[in-house]
Amino acid sequence: MMQMPMDSSLRQDRACGHLRHALILILIFSLLSAPVLAYENGTRVIQVRGDNNYPPYEYTGDDGQPAGWNIDLIKAVAKEEGLNISISLGPWDEVRSELETGKIDLLAGMYYSPERARYVNFSSPHIVVSHAVFVRQGSDIHSIADLRNRSVLVQRGDIMDDYIRNLGVTDKIVPVENQEDALILLSKGNYDCALVAKLQGIYNADRLGLSNLEIVEPPIEPRNYAFAVSPANRDLIPVLNEGLAIVKQSGKYDELYQKWFGVYEERRVYSQILTLVTILILPSAAILLLVLFWFWSLRRQVARKTAELNEELAQRTRAEQDLKKSEERNAAIIAAMPDLLFVLSREGKYLDYHVPEGVILPVSPGEIIGRSIWDVGFDPETGNRIISAIGHALDSGRLGHIRYTLQMPDGMRDYEARVIKLDKERVLGIVRDVTDSKRAEEALRENEEFLATIIENIPDMIFVKDATSLRFVRFNRAGEELLGYSRQEMIGRSDHDFFPKEEADFFAAKDREVLGTLQPVDIGRETIMTRNRGERVLHTKKIPIPDKDGNPKYLLGISDDITDRERAEEALRRATEKLVFLNRITITDLQNAIFSLSGYINLEGREASDEKTLAFHRKETGIIRKIESSLQFARNYQDLGIKTPAWQNVSSVFLIAISHLDISHLHRDLRSDNLEIYADPLLEKVFISLTENVLLHAPAATVISLSKEVVSDGLRLVFEDDGPGIRPEQKEMIFERKYEGGSGMSLFLAREILSITGITLHETGTAGKGARFEILVPKGAYRFTVSTG
Repeated sequence: MMQMPMDSSLRQDRACGHLRHALILILIFSLLSAPVLAYENGTRVIQVRGDNNYPPYEYTGDDGQPAGWNIDLIKAVAKEEGLNISISLGPWDEVRSELETGKIDLLAGMYYSPERARYVNFSSPHIVVSHAVFVRQGSDIHSIADLRNRSVLVQRGDIMDDYIRNLGVTDKIVPVENQEDALILLSKGNYDCALVAKLQGIYNADRLGLSNLEIVEPPIEPRNYAFAVSPANRDLIPVLNEGLAIVKQSGKYDELYQKWFGVYEERRVYSQILTLVTILILPSAAILLLVLFWFWSLRRQVARKTAELNEELAQRTRAEQDLKKSEERNAAIIAAMPDLLFVLSREGKYLDYHVPEGVILPVSPGEIIGRSIWDVGFDPETGNRIISAIGHALDSGRLGHIRYTLQMPDGMRDYEARVIKLDKERVLGIVRDVTDSKRAEEALRENEEFLATIIENIPDMIFVKDATSLRFVRFNRAGEELLGYSRQEMIGRSDHDFFPKEEADFFAAKDREVLGTLQPVDIGRETIMTRNRGERVLHTKKIPIPDKDGNPKYLLGISDDITDRERAEEALRRATEKLVFLNRITITDLQNAIFSLSGYINLEGREASDEKTLAFHRKETGIIRKIESSLQFARNYQDLGIKTPAWQNVSSVFLIAISHLDISHLHRDLRSDNLEIYADPLLEKVFISLTENVLLHAPAATVISLSKEVVSDGLRLVFEDDGPGIRPEQKEMIFERKYEGGSGMSLFLAREILSITGITLHETGTAGKGARFEILVPKGAYRFTVSTG
């Protein structure tokens, strides 16, 4: 990328501006990594927790409210970023566990370590905390090396707990609830030492009057102390970093630091002065007593000073080299940024810029320095808003936001800008092209509106409930019309607010079953009491809707009002029952009449003497038998489809069917174990008809068999015998009701019985090799049961 020109004022400030540039770079990174306008509207409540006994960083004050450095600092950051936070404190083990399991959003303070960074995300450090070994006065412990096999007090779960365990110098580690308890136990003489934060230990020792404790120098394990965020809310990190940077720049950070740590900083300064005075006085006295050695000492001091100056010079050279590398690295980072960066004056004059490669501006980048925002195509309304945002940032020191549309060479583009104060008269503008994301948001909104329209116009009732409270969060128009309640009345309330307790308990139990198993439930029939239409019957499906982690978030319900359908089916059932009853009466009356008529015809036959009369008698007898056969068929056929189909064990039904017939001379080969099919309750008559066909038309047969075979379009049941078989021209004729061969009536009925549930029956055997009847059961109409033998 070509080198960009810089404003003369920037070049003049180069020598003294490295620190400010580093701060700006940190701000830029924080801003770029933050989601656009995330958390700024304050609608989301961020759950913040901390240790209830970790002063002066965080603790429960005398008024029962959270207090301390961490608490004031997170409040200041939240105020700058417009975050809506809720702060509560508790035992450290509890709040740390809640963060690592994602039950809360962040901790106000936590020491950074690589191990902890595997489970939580850390912000930029807001303070560096040193730790120390506290002992009783007169202890023989003078360093970390002296802790071998000593009893060491630590706060449970604290960074020092991790440190001493990893160090491996002692097994006598005593974890306690908080650092205050550790110091109290140490003061009473129960244990050898305590590892706690240095500043906090001094604070608690003073507050509790533990005057017999002292610190073993030097400090150990200086640790970065930062905000800690749960992995699910890592997008909070750039927001917190941005707020922290603003708080530091505004001076609020220094104000809070002085409030909580100033007294201890002053005490440390006084201690250092006293030490310095002591160091100066003692050598002076020694010099007075040993004046003879003055020249020798002077020479040693000059030599030492020369060495120090040489070392200082070397350090400065290394620092300059490091600074140069840092500047080169920062320049490379800025060059790689996808956003536009502008330095502007209060009046809107461009002082410096960075434009990513390939971005086209209304004005050539080389001509933008020294020009005003009014020269690059902003309309008056947008220009005034930009000037206002610049003034607000300069006067308040707070981050400013602005969205605008600008005519570019490739058309109208949408931009979002953030304005940051650099000094009294200059701001940094970070500009992002949000055209594509805005269009994506609009497309998403249109898609949501389209889906909402579909849901509103579906004739079934559709509702959505919150998985935790089981309160309604969405309701469609069909649901309003069915229940008689508006969605405004339903949203935010539960079933118990509208329906009788027994009904509401049933609904809630099914909801919990769905959410507990994360499996849909189909409720074939349930009743519900509506406001205006009385009791209605529903067919409901309830479906769990999980979140991205697989946990139940919502419950979707789809209910079909089947009340009218059930009433129609009930009316049809009653009418059918009456017709069947009438048929039975009629058939019974006809059979009685035929029986009487048959008796008279038999008597007539006995009296007949001539051949002509006997011929008439034989014809009359044949007609009577056909009438009786038709009546028997009508009696069987009238029950077809009356009862609901059911799952039936094929082997059991077949054995019951053949038990009605004399087939003792036939060998039976049954290979349909554990098979059930969904068929009309008259399935038994199908097997009776097939077996009767063997007895009537294959008297010489010796074997019948029933086997099964799974095929591509379902399951094939095969009934076979070893009789003469059926000729090709008769294969369909035998299923006709009026087939003269004698089997048509029963095989016709068998095919009709099977067709009720979509099962087909065909004869596929080879003449001369036996009959073969194939029963094809469609997918979904057969299943295999587990044997319990």
